[in-house]
Amino acid sequence: METASAQGLLVRRYCYSETSLIVHWLTEELGWIRTLAKGARRPKNPFCLSWDPYLLCELELVVPSRSDLFIIKEVQLLYAFDNLRRNWEVWATAEYLVELVLAAIESQTQVADLYRLVSLALGYLEKHPPSWMLVERYEYRVAQLSGTGKDLESALGSSYPRMHRMRERLREILPPP
Repeated sequence: METASAQGLLVRRYCYSETSLIVHWLTEELGWIRTLAKGARRPKNPFCLSWDPYLLCELELVVPSRSDLFIIKEVQLLYAFDNLRRNWEVWATAEYLVELVLAAIESQTQVADLYRLVSLALGYLEKHPPSWMLVERYEYRVAQLSGTGKDLESALGSSYPRMHRMRERLREILPPP
């Protein structure tokens, strides 16, 4: 049984069974991965973690042999990005920025530059209010780092319509530039 270690940002979670979760992570080492957290929904869960989005964790994983679903062996919380939950504008901006990167990459593709970009943006949002200038600069960098130059629509491919709708909703709630 092969294992891997990675530092990951929890970006999504779904119920899998009565006691387990499917958790999506963005990692520098492995890219965007899906994991199975067995027992994570138990009242006394073995990981002692809340499983909220935007937790930065150190992961010990069992590498899948026949699927793309890693199994979490151990997880340790490094940072919680608690200030992202302070108001709706901050949360919506963080969600858009993370979803934008996920829409621009494929599962299990190494994305070290995009991972660092997400980390920097979330760190910025921890201390500063969101702005439309931040969103536009971020979109430009995502397009650059995904290899499409300035064309965000090409970077997002079939995800563009969904991301465009998210962007328009975000534009309605952020203060004008």
